[in-house]
Amino acid sequence: MHGLSEAARRAALVAAALSRPTAAAVTEAFAAEGDGRAALLEAEEAGVLVFEQDRVRFAHPLLASVIYGSASVQRRRLVHERLATVVGDGEERARHLALSTSKPDEAVAAGLEHAGTQAANRGAPQAAAELFEAARRLTPMGGLEELTRRALGQASALLAAGDVEGAGTIAQHEAGSPVAALRAQALYLLAEVAWISGTSSPREFFEAALAAAPEDRDLAARIYPKLVSFTTHDPTRSVAYAEAAMQRLSPARHPAALAQVAFDRFWAELGLGHGPHWELFGQWRALEVKAGPEAPKTPLPLIFFGLIIPMSGAPIATLAILTYINSWNDYFWPLLVGQQENVRVLTVALGVFRSQTPQGGPDWAGLMAAALIAALPMIILFCVFAKKITNSIGFSGIK
Repeated sequence: MHGLSEAARRAALVAAALSRPTAAAVTEAFAAEGDGRAALLEAEEAGVLVFEQDRVRFAHPLLASVIYGSASVQRRRLVHERLATVVGDGEERARHLALSTSKPDEAVAAGLEHAGTQAANRGAPQAAAELFEAARRLTPMGGLEELTRRALGQASALLAAGDVEGAGTIAQHEAGSPVAALRAQALYLLAEVAWISGTSSPREFFEAALAAAPEDRDLAARIYPKLVSFTTHDPTRSVAYAEAAMQRLSPARHPAALAQVAFDRFWAELGLGHGPHWELFGQWRALEVKAGPEAPKTPLPLIFFGLIIPMSGAPIATLAILTYINSWNDYFWPLLVGQQENVRVLTVALGVFRSQTPQGGPDWAGLMAAALIAALPMIILFCVFAKKITNSIGFSGIK
C-alpha cells in the first residue's frame, strides 16, 4: 500500500467505492485525473487488485475497507459524484448520489425514491428501505408531503423485510398526515402491522383507512379482501364487507381482489345457513382466470389445490388403490347380498365354480384361468399407478 503512487491509490479508492467494480467503470471515473488503466495495472502488480476478465476485486476484502476509510470525506464525496455519472444501474447511481452530498437536495431525493421503488418491486425490501431512508434524509424541510411519502415507502419496505416494529413506528408517526391519501396509506400499514404482530385488531385501522380515502379504489381493492377474510368468524359482518366490495370495485380493474371476496363470501353465506351459492363459486373461478397467472391468488384454494393436493396425490392414490383391491377381493358380503347369478361378482363366482367341479378331479385349468381373469384388473391397476404407489412409500419414509 505504501509503495503505491497517488494515481494508483485513487484508482483503488474508485474500485473500493463501487459495489461491483469493473476496469471500464474505474477507468471512466478516473479519466479526469489521468490514465486509469495504468493506475489499475500498478495496483495489480503491487498485489492490491486482482483482475478477473473485466471484473476487478481486491486481493483481500479488508483492503477495500482500509482504502475507503483512509480517504477524506471530501475525496469520497468527489469519487461518488463521478461514479454517479458512470454506473448504469439506477439503484447504484442513486446510492452514489446520496453519498456525494450531505445537504438536502430534492432532485437527489427523488432519484433515491425512484430507486427505492424499483428495489421494492424487484423483491429487495432491505435495499429499498435503505434507499427510502436516504431519500428522507436528503428531502428539503419544506417538502412535507414528499417526506411523508418517502417515510411510508420506507415503512412498507421494512414490513416486507420483517421489521414489523420499525414499520409500525414510522406508520404511527405518519398517521396524522394532513394529506388524506397518505394518512390512509399510513393507517393501512398500521393494519398490516396489527395483522402480522397480533397485538391488536386490524379491522379498525382498515375501516379508518377506507374512511380517510373513500375515492381511492386501488386502496379499497387491497383492504376489502383482507376485511372479508379477517371477519369470516363473523359471517354477517363478512357478508356486509363483501357486498360493499362488490359495489365499489370493478371486475375489469380489480379482478383478483373481487375473486378473493367472492370466494370468502361463498363460505360466509354457508356459515349463515343460506346454503351454497354456486354463482359466487363460478364468479370466483371466472375472476381468477380474468386476473391472469401473475395476479395474487385467493389464499385458501391456492394452498389446498396448489400445495396440499399435489403433496398428497401419491398417498391418496395409494389409499384409493388399496381400498379398491380390498373391495374387489371381498367375498362374504357379496355372497350374502348377491343371491341371483346375474349379479354375482368374480370372487363369489370362483367359489361357485370350485364347488361345481367334481370332487375327485377339480378343473384346475379352468380355476387358474378364472383366477387370472379375477386378478387381471388389479394387475393392470398396479401397472398404471405403480409410480404413485412407490412415491407414496418413499414420501412416507422421509423424516
